[in-house]
Amino acid sequence: MDASATTKEDAHQISYLTELPTELLLRIGNYIRKDPNITIGELRKLRLVCKTFDAVCSHLVNLNLLLLPKGPDSLLQLRYLVDGTGKAHSDAYTTITIKNLRSLETAGASSQDKDVYTVGQAKKHVTSLPHKLDLPNVRCARWVSYTFYTSVAMIRIWFCQRLLYDHKESEWSISHSTKILLSLKNLTELELCIHDDTDVKHLFRCLEPLTGLQKLTLLPSKVTPSQARAVGNLIARNTTLTHFTCGWQPAHALQRVDPFVEVPSKKALKLEHLSLSSHCTNLQTLLPHVQTLTSVDFHSMERNTWCTAFTRAQIFPPTIKVDCLDSELVTYVGVHTKIVHLTITANAVSIDSYTGSIQYPSLFKSLVKHCGALKYLYLNTRILPVMLQTAPERLSFLRCVIDLEEIVIVNDKTLSEYPDPESIIRDVGPNFPCLE
Repeated sequence: MDASATTKEDAHQISYLTELPTELLLRIGNYIRKDPNITIGELRKLRLVCKTFDAVCSHLVNLNLLLLPKGPDSLLQLRYLVDGTGKAHSDAYTTITIKNLRSLETAGASSQDKDVYTVGQAKKHVTSLPHKLDLPNVRCARWVSYTFYTSVAMIRIWFCQRLLYDHKESEWSISHSTKILLSLKNLTELELCIHDDTDVKHLFRCLEPLTGLQKLTLLPSKVTPSQARAVGNLIARNTTLTHFTCGWQPAHALQRVDPFVEVPSKKALKLEHLSLSSHCTNLQTLLPHVQTLTSVDFHSMERNTWCTAFTRAQIFPPTIKVDCLDSELVTYVGVHTKIVHLTITANAVSIDSYTGSIQYPSLFKSLVKHCGALKYLYLNTRILPVMLQTAPERLSFLRCVIDLEEIVIVNDKTLSEYPDPESIIRDVGPNFPCLE
């Protein structure tokens, strides 16, 4: 074998470190905070190779700036970011999130003009954010809502592609606030957080002109069947939709959430990513729209109820993320054609998936067939003693991971579970002299 071939083979076998012991992370965090030559840009590069880096250094590397304004100075905080001393601090951020934004609830033209001027002065900062602008839980009085809408139209933030909308006010306020959404001509991603008092039907009527969405996220809320059907009309109109996340759950135990019942199967969507929970029980209405699925994310700690329906429909997305390890998942993995990324966050194994089960094969025996394609595996350490009890199981596990590009093994411990992290740092110091 020539040298070039050897080099290519070695490059293919490179493993990237994605998890470090918490003790070592604490030590690294102390080290880099004291180094004046390390820039924020360099710190962000570390996130690409160490996914637990945020646990210690999130305040240094986060891309999102979160504001929680209170009182009459809410909008003045924006001016502080633009031309005040806070500008140097905020330049590194690419996303701004303003929660509970409330304008001054006082009458008079001077106050209104002041608010408009403040938001207008924020133009330079806001338009420098290339990714997104989040405005969760925007609350406005009548004239304030008009003022805010006028201000947004004035600064013309057409660049915005993602907007989080969380509203709890009257129909009047919903009507005027949705105008902000519709004024964003490049809006392709929408997150909706529905409050108990929100008139969902009226909200979706106001959103009827919205037809260019690519990503729709329904954040966790309790809804009625009629409210769930109302979103179906929005989904049907947005034929460009490729990513759908549903965190809704029924308001009552005997009800179910079926957001696709109003979406015609003859005009099927081409969803690429789907995120659901066990509350979405009618999977048959969903199947026509997931024929081109590339990733599925299912949230349930009890059962993977989606596996049987997907198997019968021959839908096998290469990326799978689940919260539960049960027999249905193991069987689905066994018949799957090609798994590239597999994430199982469960910290326990369902009783029917234990090693030695006669009816169902083990996870790693089923996963062996994917060892050539599998590049990413995420597991919790608590399931390994159960799944690796026998020599054949351990051999299957080794065959599964030998060609991985990335393996993440996690546990449930947090920083709060380390009573004296500083002493632990001193203990590991001699083993890592490069960090001295």
